[in-house]
Amino acid sequence: MIVPHSSLNVIEPGQHRQIGAVFACNVVSQMEVTLVVRVLTKLDLLCLPASASLQLTKGEAEADEEPTAAYAHALLTTLANVLAKKVERKDVDVPKYIDQLVPRLFNLFIYSALTFSASNESRQGFVAATPKLLTVAGRIINLVVQTLDARRRQETFVSALIDAYLKGEAKKIAAGQPMIPQGAQFSPFDDGASSAQKNLVVLFSQALIALHKDVKVPVDDPTLFLQKILSWSLHHAESLLQRESAWHIVAAIINKRAQDLEPFISNNTPSLWSSEVVDTTKSAEGRRTTITAWTWIVKGLLLRSHPRALPLAQQLFDLFDDVNVSWDAARAVGQVVAADKVLTKPNHAVIKILYAQKYMSALLPRIIEGAKTQAEPQRQTAHLVALASLVTAMPKHTYAYELPTLLPLLLRGLDLPDSEIRANVIETFLSAARGDVESNAKASKEGSLVSGHASTLVSTMLKNSSAREMPNPVR
Repeated sequence: MIVPHSSLNVIEPGQHRQIGAVFACNVVSQMEVTLVVRVLTKLDLLCLPASASLQLTKGEAEADEEPTAAYAHALLTTLANVLAKKVERKDVDVPKYIDQLVPRLFNLFIYSALTFSASNESRQGFVAATPKLLTVAGRIINLVVQTLDARRRQETFVSALIDAYLKGEAKKIAAGQPMIPQGAQFSPFDDGASSAQKNLVVLFSQALIALHKDVKVPVDDPTLFLQKILSWSLHHAESLLQRESAWHIVAAIINKRAQDLEPFISNNTPSLWSSEVVDTTKSAEGRRTTITAWTWIVKGLLLRSHPRALPLAQQLFDLFDDVNVSWDAARAVGQVVAADKVLTKPNHAVIKILYAQKYMSALLPRIIEGAKTQAEPQRQTAHLVALASLVTAMPKHTYAYELPTLLPLLLRGLDLPDSEIRANVIETFLSAARGDVESNAKASKEGSLVSGHASTLVSTMLKNSSAREMPNPVR
């Protein structure tokens, strides 16, 4: 079943998925230790630098990268899918993979990142340094850490994890062959770290977001730690993968350990807002990036119904008259409450009942009022964007009582120069109409509301179906 490395470059497109599917069918009932060993051994052969006798030229290495990476991705995805099934079934043997699987994954990717950083032109270690593989490996690590006992296993693991990423002691979490060389500099958060090392923050993030709320991150000062992660994401991260991984860490720790982070919430967030968002001397792109980081901070607080969540979210409205970032701030209003794969029950997030409904009740009247005000077109448009973003992020039952007011405003959203917003508005109308048809269209109040706008809706939808008639894209 496991294909020799020498035959990888003759595998046809799509065969990697077939191999993964057959592999998954064979093992879906139980993930045996022997399976993990065999797959990890194969991944070592695929991802780690070839021996001296098998060294490829640069051209040969580049030609071999795509099929090799695809096959490695299929193997890792298979492991992740099987592991997810085991977690879903609540199999009691999943925690053992913190010793049998997780250290091998860290070793594979850390060794490859160090090798790729040093090899440059030879492209050794390139396959395991690709973000696509790291994302799947992060999912595997996340699934295993979720299942660990909080007091005993998670605390021990996170202590080693922090020592590895913040102190350079990579061997505390990595085990396997080839061993990480003595003296190798593993420092993904350093200013001068290579891109390959910085990408490994995704593994760090996926482990940390799975911690129980009772598990402290073992750092001397939690506020300084979060500030370091946040600053790194804004000023040193080089890709969206790296930035989002950092923001997930910040959101998860704030959500679970807010009691340890009052200085960060009370002092650091106002400083961030004034220095990185409001300051118009900063680049528009940098301000937009910080708004997204701000969204994750607010999201972490909102889910636990922290008293500072709403005031921080409402600061986004202050940006609605700023032509450079108004749309980004408006979208963030909905993104704050949108579902994600980070702050979830499996990841032990603190989620208070009715947090979303309270958020909607607090902000929706303000948004509706702003969307109706024609005196300030810039702010009015931003409120329409915020409305579309918020309605898309929320279940219909949370705003159904306001549909008579919302539908005329949402119709105007179909003329906004942003295809994603228009698509979201169309989905909102479709959801309202579909719900009425499935229940009782003749007696449905919502159904009569939608049909009342039928003429305008049809003409606007036809306009949106024609590329020539569509509004020009924003920015």
